[in-house]
Amino acid sequence: MEREPLSIAHYNPPLARRFGHVNIASDDYEETRRFLTAVLGFRIADVLGEGVTWLRCDRDHHGIALRKAAESSLHHYAFEVESGEAIQRYADQLARLGKKLVWGPGRHGPGRNLFTYTADPDNAIVEAYADLLVISDEANYRPIDWDAHGPGSLNLWGPPPPSDYRDYGLAILPPASAERPEA
Repeated sequence: MEREPLSIAHYNPPLARRFGHVNIASDDYEETRRFLTAVLGFRIADVLGEGVTWLRCDRDHHGIALRKAAESSLHHYAFEVESGEAIQRYADQLARLGKKLVWGPGRHGPGRNLFTYTADPDNAIVEAYADLLVISDEANYRPIDWDAHGPGSLNLWGPPPPSDYRDYGLAILPPASAERPEA
């Protein structure tokens, strides 16, 4: 019988199950939040004071996390992996490639998911996460203001984000003028 030779790929199959969510920093937070909820129909899952909102459009706790900021950017994008063990394999692969984690592993309060973050070549963050809260009882779910739970709410297991965490991101450019230049 033919056998496939053993390899790292054999023991470490692809990790990402699907694209999960984005985290956007907005210089027009209130209007962006209003647009996402009133126009696109997103629902508020949780908040962190007056400056962060997790929004959802299905049973997943969030599809968009929105943060108030001086400049708009795509802070991070996230891929769901199978489990906490998959996060370990992901971190091992990053280490083999000489990449370092920006933050994590840990467990968020909002969304209750396991997480780890690393930077991509364009200075945005890539999150690998598992075990995100699924909201199956729409009628009885009530958003939580995690600000009331103190500074440890973003990582229930340990340290808060590093001091340069908000410096990451890929700028979102304003739309081009609707007027066309004369030919």
